[in-house]
Amino acid sequence: MGFQFPLRTMLFTIIPLLVLNQSLIRTTGGQEIGKALIATTCNKTEYPKDCISTLESDPRSFISNITGLARIALEITAWKANSSLIVAQYWTSRQRDYRSWDFSKVCTDYYSDSINSLKDSLKAFDEMKFDKAYQSLQSVHNNIAGCQRAGVTDFNDLNAMMLKITKYVLVVLHQLF
Repeated sequence: MGFQFPLRTMLFTIIPLLVLNQSLIRTTGGQEIGKALIATTCNKTEYPKDCISTLESDPRSFISNITGLARIALEITAWKANSSLIVAQYWTSRQRDYRSWDFSKVCTDYYSDSINSLKDSLKAFDEMKFDKAYQSLQSVHNNIAGCQRAGVTDFNDLNAMMLKITKYVLVVLHQLF
C-alpha cells in the first residue's frame, strides 16, 4: 500500500504555485517591455547609458509609458539638484577668501534658482504643459552652465553631472510634444 496525497492538499499546493508562476511571467514580460521603452527613449539622447541607468534606478520606470518615464526623469533630476544644492552650500561655507566665497556663492545661487525652476517644471508637467516643463528645465540647464562659466573648480564634477542629466531629460521631455 503506497502513500497517497489527499486531493485537497495537492490543490492547495499546486494552485498557489501556478498563480505565482503566472505573476512572475507577467512581471518579467512587463519588465522587458519597460526596458525596451527605456532603451528606445534613452537612445535618442546624447548619453544613452547614463539615461538608461538613471531611469532603471527607479522601479516605476519598468511599468511606465513615455509620459511616466519623463515624470520619473524630472523627479530624479529634482532630487539630484536638491542634493547638489546642499553640496554647493557646504562648499561655499568652506571658502577661505572673499573672492572664492563670492564665486561659490554665485554657483550656490544658480543651484538655488534651479530648484525653483524644477518645481515649476514639475508643476507644468502635472498640468500637461510639457513645453512649459521643458522651458523650465532648460532654465535649470542654463543656470548650471552659468555656474560652470564662473570657473569654480570645486563645482566641476557637480556641474558636469547636472549638465549631463538635464541634457538627456530635456530630450526625454521633448518627446512628449
